[in-house]
Amino acid sequence: MLNIKKTKEKGDTSMFKILKEKASFYNSIHNSNGYDQFYKKIWVLKDWDGGSLYQSFSFFLTEIKDQNIEGKFSLNSIAEPDFYSKSFKISNSSGNFFGRIGNNLAKCYLSDNTGIIGSLDLILKEKNEIESVICKYKSEANRRGIILEGNYIFRPYNLSDIKFFTKFKKHSFPVSLNSWGNVNFVAGELKVGKGVKPAAFLTNNQDEIFYYFNCDFEFNSNIVDVSIRDINNDGLKDLIITTAYKNQQFSHLRWIILQKDNGLFYDTSRDSCI
Repeated sequence: MLNIKKTKEKGDTSMFKILKEKASFYNSIHNSNGYDQFYKKIWVLKDWDGGSLYQSFSFFLTEIKDQNIEGKFSLNSIAEPDFYSKSFKISNSSGNFFGRIGNNLAKCYLSDNTGIIGSLDLILKEKNEIESVICKYKSEANRRGIILEGNYIFRPYNLSDIKFFTKFKKHSFPVSLNSWGNVNFVAGELKVGKGVKPAAFLTNNQDEIFYYFNCDFEFNSNIVDVSIRDINNDGLKDLIITTAYKNQQFSHLRWIILQKDNGLFYDTSRDSCI
């Protein structure tokens, strides 16, 4: 049975009271309306060592408005925002959470395609830490021997967590990208078996990952050029990523990635170019 490491005993009413007291303290040391610092980031267990397999709960926030809070979570994988590839969506999400927030304390419900499956309480503590309590979790995961109930500390997902990633400084740069704001486009390669594949991300200056461009890049190719501009004249900046096979200077593939109104991206096409 997989029992994910917890920082305290199982969540209950008394634990919620403790969280409420902690939330009041953190509200006293920073503005409770300053939730923007928690947006965009992907949250993983604080004590995760960045190993190849993430065996726990991860999440990101999608909205905080009028004391309502929403987000998406994932089990046994990193909860990355959706990426659309041609006619289908690539998603690591296991479900959603929604609820109410005040004074840095959020009380939420967890849901998936079967309905409500549990509760999630969050304290938005500091710039790089969120505390949570998961209670009454009931889903297919339980039947697979995964125990989630408990108290956890989360931190932002970082490029340093990806042990086999190498950054290409030549094709990495800051960019102002519509609703994402001022971010960094980071290009590089991931070691896969005996070869490599291109990889591209959006991050902040601390290398905390906001978005992963989950393109079906060719094995043993490299990113050789990146252009970010509005391709289809909709007011949103898009990407053109050009890749080339190693040791093939004149054969290139161009990946056209358009931005959607909600800030997510989709890979519309790839074509050969000389």
